[in-house]
Amino acid sequence: MADDAQEIIGKWTVRIKDWVWEYEFLPDGKVTWQDTRSSEKGVGRWSLLSKFINISWIDSSTKESWYRPITPLKQQGWYSSTYYTGKFEMQKVIAPPPGDTDLTWFEFEPDDPARPGQINILVSSPRNDAQYIDRVVTAVGFGIYLGGYHVFCEGVDVPVFVPEQMVDFAIGVVAEASNEIFNTIDEAKSAAASNPRQPSIAYFRGAGEPSSHQP
Repeated sequence: MADDAQEIIGKWTVRIKDWVWEYEFLPDGKVTWQDTRSSEKGVGRWSLLSKFINISWIDSSTKESWYRPITPLKQQGWYSSTYYTGKFEMQKVIAPPPGDTDLTWFEFEPDDPARPGQINILVSSPRNDAQYIDRVVTAVGFGIYLGGYHVFCEGVDVPVFVPEQMVDFAIGVVAEASNEIFNTIDEAKSAAASNPRQPSIAYFRGAGEPSSHQP
């Protein structure tokens, strides 16, 4: 199997406009997708070409081409559908080893003759946390009197209020300013503003006790 074909195997976070999907590529050429905010899902096929990895979906006219070589931290491609046509970006989901609480770690392979002295930087994200809001949300309502969203989540007895000014549906593709989950919104804002030339986001703990680790 070619290096790019090996690299694409696994789970990816894919963003198109306001949608966030999780793709999973399997070695047999099968690929699945699931909407992170609903139960919608589907199945397709992927194939390796000289400059692209092409993806087609069953019962859908949507076509995707991911550019080679594959870059797990910031992969790019071309998307063609009835609701969007253009470039888009995705990031591979790389889970930390069991028992490892650090979200970034390194592997050093000094004895690998194929890659002498290689350092693999494996990066995870607060989105992988089991209590990341997209993973626990069950319903969302809008309060016209308070001017914000009421987010109902598993394990939280009352809805989480999110002010309308904290929601931006047009932000598009952004970078993660840090893979740390901050304790306060002010700390997260400060981290997100650290690079004014690039739109960035940062994560902070929401409803519940600090020990809940909910971004």
